[in-house]
Amino acid sequence: MTRVSTVGELTASIAHEVNQPLAAVVTNGEACLRWMRRPVPDMDEAEKSVTRMITNARRASEVIGRLRALVRREEPARLPVDVADLVEDSVALLEWELASHGVALVLALAPGLPAIRGDRVQLQQVLINLALNAIQAMDAAAPEARILTIRTDLGANPEGRVEIAIVVEDTGPGAEPDTLPTLFTPFVSTKKDGLGIGLSISRSIVEAHGGGIQASPADTGGLRFTFTLPAAGETPPDRFKEPMS
Repeated sequence: MTRVSTVGELTASIAHEVNQPLAAVVTNGEACLRWMRRPVPDMDEAEKSVTRMITNARRASEVIGRLRALVRREEPARLPVDVADLVEDSVALLEWELASHGVALVLALAPGLPAIRGDRVQLQQVLINLALNAIQAMDAAAPEARILTIRTDLGANPEGRVEIAIVVEDTGPGAEPDTLPTLFTPFVSTKKDGLGIGLSISRSIVEAHGGGIQASPADTGGLRFTFTLPAAGETPPDRFKEPMS
């Protein structure tokens, strides 16, 4: 039964992580056609759509590469990652989603944060997963009230190690307090067509990087997801472990 569960989680993980960038490729391809089919084609917007298609296709390839390494039990690269760059690069991939859902973005990035050490693609997956969940959660909110906030800050864990906190907050309907502990459980989803695997994957990746993640009610009435990661040099290498092993 455990083996079946593990295979099921891995299969759902592959479907979830590859579907996101491929769906973005399709969405941007359709947008490109609309720009091209106008009485006066807008070549600038069409070019932007094609550029996003290429970026997301490359991301899909990178995700597949990471999943292949996971199956082969290869150790992922642990390199210094600038937190501000991580956030800004992730937001760039979400540009179309933000626009199509009518969501305003607020970035509050603390200056001068130390780097974190990890697999850039995996950490980007976490941030994009959380942001997409937040964007989709605000569909029922009034257009002017749809605000996605991403913040970064410096902190310390109970042992005194320096940590970087990344916060993703929405203005959606939130969740009942008793459902918060189940949000990270595989195959449990509050979305009608959700696989219930995105948050589970995110937790596995964060924990594999020596960090932690939690959900809490936001002051706006929506949800706040906070994940913390040790600053580079703060966590010994043997603390790292493979996610979903």
